[in-house]
Amino acid sequence: MCHDPVHHLSSQTSGGPGSGEDSGLDDSADPLGGRTPEVDAAIAEALTAIRSSTDLRQAAAKLLAAAEDMLKSVMSAVNSGLSRKIAETNELKVQTRPSLCRLTLISSLVCWLVSK
Repeated sequence: MCHDPVHHLSSQTSGGPGSGEDSGLDDSADPLGGRTPEVDAAIAEALTAIRSSTDLRQAAAKLLAAAEDMLKSVMSAVNSGLSRKIAETNELKVQTRPSLCRLTLISSLVCWLVSK
């Protein structure tokens, strides 16, 4: 059982096994038989649509892969920027903590002196 629709339809449109034709439509369609020229035209149109669909799916897959790569790049840049800002904020907290302690100590001392 063939799972490839293009191969499956192509093998149906060829002259059959051992006919010597590799691909293409059988030019000897019998208007009174099961294979009319209209059937051959419909099969050819279906093959064209299948090939176009395959090309479109491949192009879509490439675009999705490119979009995923760009998303990863953007996420990495944002994470890096946020990490840098967090580090800067923490450094500022460390630098201002002694000043806040000194200010608290001075204001406590002033309050104590005023109360005496």
